[in-house]
Amino acid sequence: MASIAFKVVDGKVVLVPRGGNPGEPLKVARGATVTWNNLTKEIHHPVAINPPGFITDQIAPDDVSDPGFVATKTITYECSLHPDEKGSIEVA
Repeated sequence: MASIAFKVVDGKVVLVPRGGNPGEPLKVARGATVTWNNLTKEIHHPVAINPPGFITDQIAPDDVSDPGFVATKTITYECSLHPDEKGSIEVA
């Protein structure tokens, strides 16, 4: 399963794709299920901004997103609670 972590690095929350570096897009095959792991002490809520839409419910601290997001096209997203936390999922 593909995943992205909300993680604190140098005192700032960053998005880290599994196997990647902070700020890099998560690259997945069409139809892959993506989850977000919240490794912080704050609630996060990823929402798609391009194209706009639902991704998952809010994620409590030390929890995993539910439901998983099925990637069918490339998207950009941000945390609705912290708009400076942004990322992307690239579908091959």
